[in-house]
Amino acid sequence: MFLKSQNKRTVDCFFFFVIFISFVTIHAQTTATLDANGPGDTYELINSVFGSGAASEVPDNYPTCNEVHVRHIREDWDSTLNKYAFLFDVYVDSLIDYDRCSNTDRQRIEIKTVSPSTITGQPGETHIYKWKFKMDSLFQASPNFCHLHQIKATGGDDDGAPLMTITPRDYSGDSQPEWLQLIFTPSTGGSGGGTLDQVELAPLKGQWLDVTEKVIYSDQGKYELTIKTLDGTVVMHYSNYYLDMFRAGANYHRGKWGIYRSLNTIEALRDETVAFADFSITEGEVNATPVTPANLSTLVISDREINLTWDDNSDNETNFIIQKSLDGNVWTTVDGVSADETSYSVKGLDASTTYYFRVRAESWNAYSDFTAATEATTAGSNITLSPSWFNQDIGITTPFGSATDTSGYFFIQGAGSDVWGSSDHFHYVYQRLSGDGIITARVDSIENTNDWAKTGVMIRETLDGDSPHAMTIVTPVALESNGEKGISVQYRSEKGGSTSITSGSEATAPHWVRLSRKGNDLTGYDSFDGVNWNLITTVTIPMATDVYAGLMLTSHNGSVLGTSIISNVSVGTDTTGDKYIWLEAESGSVTTPMKIKEDYTASAGYYVVTDTGKNTSSAPENGRTTYNFEITEEGTYKIWARVIAASGDDDSFWIKIDENEWVSWNEIERGEEWIWDEVHDSNNNDTVVSYNLTPGTHTLTVTYREDGTLLDKFLITNDTTFNPNPSTDPVGIKENNEDILSDNYILNNSYPNPFNPTTNLSYVLPQASNVKLVIYDITGREVKKLVDTYQPAGRYELSWNAKDTRGQQLASGVYFVKMEAGSFIKTIKLMLLK
Repeated sequence: MFLKSQNKRTVDCFFFFVIFISFVTIHAQTTATLDANGPGDTYELINSVFGSGAASEVPDNYPTCNEVHVRHIREDWDSTLNKYAFLFDVYVDSLIDYDRCSNTDRQRIEIKTVSPSTITGQPGETHIYKWKFKMDSLFQASPNFCHLHQIKATGGDDDGAPLMTITPRDYSGDSQPEWLQLIFTPSTGGSGGGTLDQVELAPLKGQWLDVTEKVIYSDQGKYELTIKTLDGTVVMHYSNYYLDMFRAGANYHRGKWGIYRSLNTIEALRDETVAFADFSITEGEVNATPVTPANLSTLVISDREINLTWDDNSDNETNFIIQKSLDGNVWTTVDGVSADETSYSVKGLDASTTYYFRVRAESWNAYSDFTAATEATTAGSNITLSPSWFNQDIGITTPFGSATDTSGYFFIQGAGSDVWGSSDHFHYVYQRLSGDGIITARVDSIENTNDWAKTGVMIRETLDGDSPHAMTIVTPVALESNGEKGISVQYRSEKGGSTSITSGSEATAPHWVRLSRKGNDLTGYDSFDGVNWNLITTVTIPMATDVYAGLMLTSHNGSVLGTSIISNVSVGTDTTGDKYIWLEAESGSVTTPMKIKEDYTASAGYYVVTDTGKNTSSAPENGRTTYNFEITEEGTYKIWARVIAASGDDDSFWIKIDENEWVSWNEIERGEEWIWDEVHDSNNNDTVVSYNLTPGTHTLTVTYREDGTLLDKFLITNDTTFNPNPSTDPVGIKENNEDILSDNYILNNSYPNPFNPTTNLSYVLPQASNVKLVIYDITGREVKKLVDTYQPAGRYELSWNAKDTRGQQLASGVYFVKMEAGSFIKTIKLMLLK
């Protein structure tokens, strides 16, 4: 959804203004404007603009029962604007200021737009409101309501709603600063109400602010607000392109400006003067029709979710509208997404059901045709996992659990009372494991159905509820009061026995977990980055040779169904000891003409290759890339490398360890995909190369022999029977190498993602550039500018703590990072999960 909801708070002080003196029609637009023209006849000017009777309510404290009559709107010269402005005065002294005689708990000096019809909102109309206002440098916001402006419905059964309000608010009682807030109040039964945006009030006092507000009045309307200082600095921007902005039964919607404040805490108030100027209301806005999106495609995520992607063919859209249908004829709107978005996940669908989808682009009051309908069928509840995986409920679980895997992510749903005591109740996703082995995964998120909900990796002897097992798990919170830290190893040593626990790191999702089995010893690990591992404990549990290794989830809340997301899952031989040394190719000291390139199919997203035209018959002095590594066990070691050699003209490197002779590693197996190749000596009958190494630090050196060969990762091992493959090779060791550069701009995927509370970002500049790195929310609103400066060529890393520009913690949801450098523009998606 476009609208971000927060808990709604009562608001207490309004400023209202809408004043016009002339009407001009240009290109199907009608604009009404008002400029102050000097002292005297201010009310008469307002009355002449709003029509007979409209100004009789201006101000509300007109003395129908008070013989003292003080005008509260006047005109005076403003030296900053170099023109006359309207000044709205309100006083604490009750002898000067009264509301209508029946409402003595508030003060209201208010202008309401009533006529002509061009300034009142009707269904389907676009209105653009513009004005300037200035609060005194000592302006005191009210702890109760105090409004500056509203857009409000009038008439019908729900008089007032829906309405937008701009209000200053004092939360000093909460030890918070004063705020300027934008608040939405939906119609009865509506949703999304609350504070949409807020900025600290103090820096805004004593200066003119320029406001532009756009509205399409419709139950599927649009709203946009921008507040700037006079030098053009944006201090607040909010937009929502799919919002209920008109109520059936209302006479019309209108703008209101003025000072409207509560007197419930009169001791916190002072006499105030708020200035307004340059009012205008424009009805109608002509936009070029956006171009229809193209290539709408679907990806079935699970029995409940389908992901949509499309191409954005337009440069003037404000948003996209997504619709679904069960028959391709009757359509319902699912949601809207912001301009430049090209994907959306439709959730809450029914299993084994065919749906039709279509998308269109919209501008303010024009829209493209819908795309041709695209259909997709959600997965059945039992056809959700890759062939090597199985899933079932263990013990007593109602409702039943489910699991899907797609694009490397497992989406697991499960109920159950717990995995504890003498029996277990949970959902299990598993493979058969024979003998020793290891399972590794990253828990990206776990729903907090209970503080003791659990998800993670498990090895158990049988699928019975009372089976011996061990598991490394993540809970939604770190329960420090109980001595638990969020990560732990829990285990049952014998059938039907009790369960024990050993705590690991103080953390929660996202977090890496691992469980290995060697004989009867099961060892649990955890990690913050998937590279550096913390050994939690080793327990001895006798089990049969064939066991079940997999992923578990219990909601720990009886019949409540919980959800977890797990990625980077691998099950295989334990290759984490000293005898398996993994090195990412880009992590060494890479020198010219060797280059680092980006490729999402590479192990860590990068590979190394030499410039075109570089071919040598002996190891060159330049382009040598070195890697330092340590071993603790003396023995004979060989080298594997993950490579692509497309042809016989690009299938070789020079390579050596320490000061041994250079090896001509030629005739690498050819193909278009990454493969593992044992380093062999083409000058010695392609004999596999081995090195006798003693404990300590050693150096691997590699350089180009022919151009075009791609180098991704190395494995150095003394396990002569081990063959690496994609299901067992972890991400290699990556050193912090400031010399690593690419000849392309690179914005890497964030890590971890999903995240809470911090994620890491990195990018590469091949040349000095002006760089912008900005965080946006799903509505397209900028929430945090991370980088906006000129930077030399290099590799940069930074972290984001999920806080906006004002230091406020953001809500869970989808966010986007956009990088602009030179002509390079790239956007990646982040997911904040709490």
